[in-house]
Amino acid sequence: MLRHHPESADITLDEEGFTDLPPLLKILNEKYKNIKVGEITKNTIEEIIRQSDKRRYEILGKKIRALYGHSFAAKIVKQETTEVPPILYHGTTL
Repeated sequence: MLRHHPESADITLDEEGFTDLPPLLKILNEKYKNIKVGEITKNTIEEIIRQSDKRRYEILGKKIRALYGHSFAAKIVKQETTEVPPILYHGTTL
Protein backbone atom coordinates (compact mmCIF):
# COMPACT_ATOMS: atom_id res chain seq x y z
CA MET A 1 0.00 0.00 0.00
CA LEU A 2 2.78 2.45 0.77
CA ARG A 3 4.77 1.60 -2.36
CA HIS A 4 1.98 1.01 -4.87
CA HIS A 5 -1.12 3.20 -5.26
CA PRO A 6 -1.63 4.37 -1.65
CA GLU A 7 -4.55 6.48 -2.78
CA SER A 8 -6.52 3.32 -3.63
CA ALA A 9 -6.57 2.53 0.12
CA ASP A 10 -7.31 6.16 1.09
CA ILE A 11 -3.72 6.63 2.30
CA THR A 12 -2.16 10.04 1.90
CA LEU A 13 1.61 10.41 1.94
CA ASP A 14 3.34 13.63 2.95
CA GLU A 15 6.25 15.17 1.02
CA GLU A 16 8.69 12.78 2.75
CA GLY A 17 6.58 9.72 1.97
CA PHE A 18 5.22 9.28 5.50
CA THR A 19 1.67 8.48 6.53
CA ASP A 20 0.18 8.22 10.00
CA LEU A 21 0.55 4.70 11.39
CA PRO A 22 -2.71 4.41 13.42
CA PRO A 23 -5.02 4.88 10.39
CA LEU A 24 -2.85 2.49 8.36
CA LEU A 25 -3.14 -0.15 11.10
CA LYS A 26 -6.92 0.29 11.03
CA ILE A 27 -6.93 -0.25 7.25
CA LEU A 28 -4.71 -3.34 7.54
CA ASN A 29 -6.79 -4.87 10.32
CA GLU A 30 -9.97 -4.33 8.33
CA LYS A 31 -8.44 -5.75 5.15
CA TYR A 32 -7.07 -8.90 6.82
CA LYS A 33 -9.78 -9.52 9.44
CA ASN A 34 -10.98 -12.71 7.71
CA ILE A 35 -7.62 -14.52 7.58
CA LYS A 36 -7.23 -14.82 11.35
CA VAL A 37 -3.74 -13.35 11.73
CA GLY A 38 -4.66 -11.59 14.95
CA GLU A 39 -4.55 -7.87 15.50
CA ILE A 40 -1.91 -6.05 13.46
CA THR A 41 -0.16 -3.56 15.73
CA LYS A 42 2.82 -1.24 15.55
CA ASN A 43 4.84 -4.05 17.15
CA THR A 44 3.71 -6.42 14.39
CA ILE A 45 4.92 -4.02 11.71
CA GLU A 46 8.21 -3.35 13.56
CA GLU A 47 8.85 -7.11 13.74
CA ILE A 48 8.15 -7.51 10.02
CA ILE A 49 10.60 -4.69 9.28
CA ARG A 50 13.25 -6.24 11.59
CA GLN A 51 12.93 -9.66 9.95
CA SER A 52 13.20 -8.32 6.41
CA ASP A 53 16.64 -8.09 4.87
CA LYS A 54 15.36 -5.51 2.37
CA ARG A 55 14.63 -2.72 4.89
CA ARG A 56 11.92 -1.21 2.71
CA TYR A 57 10.01 0.51 5.49
CA GLU A 58 10.81 2.97 8.25
CA ILE A 59 8.80 3.90 11.34
CA LEU A 60 9.51 7.20 13.08
CA GLY A 61 7.24 7.82 16.05
CA LYS A 62 3.67 7.39 14.83
CA LYS A 63 4.53 7.62 11.14
CA ILE A 64 5.60 5.03 8.59
CA ARG A 65 6.99 5.19 5.07
CA ALA A 66 8.40 3.00 2.34
CA LEU A 67 12.00 3.91 1.57
CA TYR A 68 12.18 2.59 -2.01
CA GLY A 69 10.46 0.39 -4.58
CA HIS A 70 7.59 2.75 -5.34
CA SER A 71 5.54 2.28 -8.51
CA PHE A 72 4.87 6.03 -8.56
CA ALA A 73 7.19 9.04 -8.63
CA ALA A 74 8.68 9.39 -5.17
CA LYS A 75 11.92 10.82 -3.88
CA ILE A 76 12.55 9.72 -0.32
CA VAL A 77 15.24 11.63 1.52
CA LYS A 78 16.58 9.72 4.49
CA GLN A 79 18.15 11.89 7.15
CA GLU A 80 21.69 11.03 8.15
CA THR A 81 22.40 10.51 11.81
CA THR A 82 25.18 12.55 13.36
CA GLU A 83 25.30 10.59 16.61
CA VAL A 84 28.03 8.02 17.06
CA PRO A 85 27.02 5.03 19.19
CA PRO A 86 29.08 4.38 22.35
CA ILE A 87 30.27 1.07 20.87
CA LEU A 88 30.87 0.78 17.14
CA TYR A 89 31.69 -2.58 15.55
CA HIS A 90 33.42 -3.18 12.24
CA GLY A 91 33.21 -6.66 10.78
CA THR A 92 36.26 -7.94 8.95
CA THR A 93 37.39 -11.45 8.17
CA LEU A 94 41.02 -12.49 7.99
